[in-house]
Amino acid sequence: MFYLIGTQVIVDIACGSEGPPARWLRSIDGRISARDIKVSSMSWASIQIEFKKMSRERGSLTPTQSMLQQRIDRVFSRYRAMDAVLPMTDAAIQIWVHYLQDDLQYMGPAGMMLPIGFEEKMVIATAIAGFQDVPISMVTRREVAHDHLRVVGLTIEDPYHERMAP
Repeated sequence: MFYLIGTQVIVDIACGSEGPPARWLRSIDGRISARDIKVSSMSWASIQIEFKKMSRERGSLTPTQSMLQQRIDRVFSRYRAMDAVLPMTDAAIQIWVHYLQDDLQYMGPAGMMLPIGFEEKMVIATAIAGFQDVPISMVTRREVAHDHLRVVGLTIEDPYHERMAP
């Protein structure tokens, strides 16, 4: 089993907080091999698009945003060095085409429902498809949108929930 770190979890890890994703990572030590932890190339794309948007809105990133971007770059550099950045595969694209055209939503700040974007849908498709015949559990906050995707193979490991990794 591989564990695919979701985009928001990557951001939370890069923030350096001692929040739930950091506790989850510590909880897996000795139970899940580091080589089984993966990130998606689409998470990288999604994050870079957001930084580009922020930069365009202000003319440049704020110092805090620049620091976060550097931290995220370091996170991805570590995963690249371990050859743990998963590409989009034909199987993931087919899953996206067949199952992820729906308007999926997640709970945003202040309880607002927001759409799950194209890039994050591709990350979900990667988790459903698996990689090189190895199933993948997506490490992300469990959302109502994920529930109907269980029938096509989506499994979630929620680091924000107190139950720790297997």
